Amino acid sequence: MAEEKVKITFEIDGIQQSVSSVDELQTALKGVDTQAQKTEASLDEAADAAKDLGKESQEAGKSGEAGVKLIDEATGGLGTRFKEVGSAFKTLGTSMKVSFKAGVQGASALKKGLIATGIGAIVVALSLIVAYWDDIVGLVSGVSAAEKQLMEDTQAEVEARQKGLDATLASENSLKLQGKSEKEIRQIKIDQTNEVIKSMEAQLILQKEQTEAQVKAQQRNKDIAQNVIRFLTAPITALLKTVDAMTAAISKIPGIDIGTNLEEGFSGGLAGLIFDPEETKQKGDETTAEIEAQLAKLKNTRDGYILQGQAADQKAADDRKALKDKEAQEEELKIINKRSEHFINKKQVDKKIREIRKLMEGSAKNLDFIEAAKYRDQIKELQDVKSSKFS
Repeated sequence: MAEEKVKITFEIDGIQQSVSSVDELQTALKGVDTQAQKTEASLDEAADAAKDLGKESQEAGKSGEAGVKLIDEATGGLGTRFKEVGSAFKTLGTSMKVSFKAGVQGASALKKGLIATGIGAIVVALSLIVAYWDDIVGLVSGVSAAEKQLMEDTQAEVEARQKGLDATLASENSLKLQGKSEKEIRQIKIDQTNEVIKSMEAQLILQKEQTEAQVKAQQRNKDIAQNVIRFLTAPITALLKTVDAMTAAISKIPGIDIGTNLEEGFSGGLAGLIFDPEETKQKGDETTAEIEAQLAKLKNTRDGYILQGQAADQKAADDRKALKDKEAQEEELKIINKRSEHFINKKQVDKKIREIRKLMEGSAKNLDFIEAAKYRDQIKELQDVKSSKFS
């Protein structure tokens, strides 16, 4: 897919450059034509002025020939030179006008030749192609420019979220020094991982939609190309269809199966070289699989953080229960010691135990197990008193 993208971009740039060059040529020719007309008018005025100056000089020379001779004698021929300059101005004006008109005619001829050769029509066509190139590419590839930009934005968001998570993972100890607890840091990691997952899930949805659109566009383009190939190679496809029809007819005979599909293989094979829906689907599915694998890894990491939190919460609860049980045992021991203060010796305790045991057995015979359980607890309590006080 990357190679195809580079190729398309290169072709687009080439078309844009070609159009730009021809447009510049046409614009330059128009500019030359317009400027030539303005310059020609200016040269006409300059040439006319030079002619007028030459005429006036000549007329002055004719009317004052004697004066010119006197000036020549006094100045060493300055009067005659001035007369010659007037004639030169006239000749220069005429020559400039003729030369420039020839140049303008050459430029106009070049412009007309350019249009006559059909390049102007090509320029118009290429300009339209460039103007609607995004729409054309979207139609061919199945993905519009807006959809492509949305995918790029989504990928950028995923990368930004991932960088934020990586930064948190790299600064865990720093967060502890800042006073963050293990639970708070773990929750930050869970929240940031969820943000990356959310962005990547959006990317996955777009990837699947674009792959489906691209595959449909490739199939549509392949069908169009196949029909074009059939049209351009009509004699060949007609022959192949005839062979296919003959083999199909023969295959109807029992025991004979020599059916062919040569025409489809020929036109479809050539079209498949240009547009390959299966390859497009394969590449799209590979990209989808990569995103899904990354998603699974992120979710597993997040679930690991959640399990760590649950384990930490359970341990804290167990620790609280153990402390509470210990405090209860200590309190119970205090109560037992207080109740056993009236016992003087071990025999008194044993006697009391025997009495309570009889009561327990009687309750059990009467199926009053709740009462029997109470007597059992009292016996255990007395046994603890005996072992702690008279051991």
